[in-house]
Amino acid sequence: MAKGEFQRAIGRLTEWLTPLVGLRDVALVVGAGLYLVGYVVWSLYAGLEGLGLLPVLSAQYVAAGATIGVFLGLAWIVIGGLWMARSRLHTWLETPTEVRLTIRWILVFVLYLANGYCDAYLWVTGPYRL
Repeated sequence: MAKGEFQRAIGRLTEWLTPLVGLRDVALVVGAGLYLVGYVVWSLYAGLEGLGLLPVLSAQYVAAGATIGVFLGLAWIVIGGLWMARSRLHTWLETPTEVRLTIRWILVFVLYLANGYCDAYLWVTGPYRL
């Protein structure tokens, strides 16, 4: 491989990888946030159960933080979707009564889904572990 071909290949590779640098920064910040949330969750659990001090470095904190992060992300999406639906309903429906009734039905549906999640959690963990 000639020196010119190598330089061109490196140039093409650099152009291809440049957009990924921003993703690397986002991944580092999100990973650190997940780790912090997981450590806080495990610390609270250890404090409530009397398990003593926890090690600072452990991969399980990322998994615990990811679980909580997924739950918070879904809650954010649902709340944002309800907020957006509320603003759009005023343009789609003609009377304020229709808007209020539609918002109530959406809230009932979301609460129904949340109740199903809580029932499944209690079925898995038992009624006295909540």
